[in-house]
Amino acid sequence: MGNQKKQRTQILVDATNLGRGGGTVLLKYLLKHLDRESVRVLISEKAASEFDACPSLHVESLNPLGSKRQRLLQEQCRSFQPRTLLCFGNVPPRQRVANAQVITYFHNAHLLASVDRGTSDSLKDRIRYQILRAAIRRRGNQSDYWVFQTKAICNAAISEHSILPKQTRVIPFYDDKELNAACSRNRQVVKQQAFTYVSNGRPHKNHSRLIQAWRILAERYDLHPELHLTVEADNRSLLGSIERATRAGVRVINHGELGYQKTLDLVAACKFVVYPSMLETLGLGMIEGAALGCDVLASDFTFVNDVIQASATFDATNPLAIVNVVRDAMNTKLARSDVRVSNQIQEMVQLLCS
Repeated sequence: MGNQKKQRTQILVDATNLGRGGGTVLLKYLLKHLDRESVRVLISEKAASEFDACPSLHVESLNPLGSKRQRLLQEQCRSFQPRTLLCFGNVPPRQRVANAQVITYFHNAHLLASVDRGTSDSLKDRIRYQILRAAIRRRGNQSDYWVFQTKAICNAAISEHSILPKQTRVIPFYDDKELNAACSRNRQVVKQQAFTYVSNGRPHKNHSRLIQAWRILAERYDLHPELHLTVEADNRSLLGSIERATRAGVRVINHGELGYQKTLDLVAACKFVVYPSMLETLGLGMIEGAALGCDVLASDFTFVNDVIQASATFDATNPLAIVNVVRDAMNTKLARSDVRVSNQIQEMVQLLCS
């Protein structure tokens, strides 16, 4: 932020259903741009260790539809008297809270049936998402504003959840300081003829088809490009698939979870980013790849075009389509990938403080 003063407006942040994932990273970044003395965060115990640097009330992880959450929000609004209540977890309150504008930050595309594409983890998750979708439809007018990262997700929410266009704002934001530093640090790096996919191993990230494509490249075409992954250590099923592929002579290298700087340096060292994800609210890995000068090969979904101009796209449901694009990339000079979005953190701060 340079020498700009942080905004001072009483803001209550409801993060009572937040886990330790991408949402936590974004919220931590947002809080850096707000005056810590004017913000109170209601944070679930499972994510509490990430928020020691700001005033917060640690609570049990609360059902976003339950009465406990509603009572807590009403009590905190009476005692703290915020100008803004930020619901950082997709679901607005059951009822309006007194004297506060309500802003709901939407960052779970599973809650949009038209874009979910059946990628949920389990039957239990699919049922839970259906219940949450119905609740959001009923509560569309309980939020003054809904904030989305991309136009595609915003349009889907308007269509499915009875949200009025005038209630919506598309405000992508992400921590670009480290990314800009990595761009400078790696400007002279000679890229390896290798591919990388920086992502956790959730089913919608589509690693299974990607690994299948790499096996086809090796077994059918005798092609052995390196594929660098960052799958977490407790994902036994996916790690088993990677191990079986490597035993079969496929060049898949899993680095596990890396720190952000090491992650960016890994991407910068590779010529290609392959991004077969089926579902994203932003897709930061694509932005990072394009910014770091990689040729990004991505799935042909609308969310991709919202954030980057990819060098090539493919049908992410078909491993052979991935194979064909990878073969072309290895033998043809592709068009440059470009970033289409910018970090709009100041616009987000202004909305919260308006």
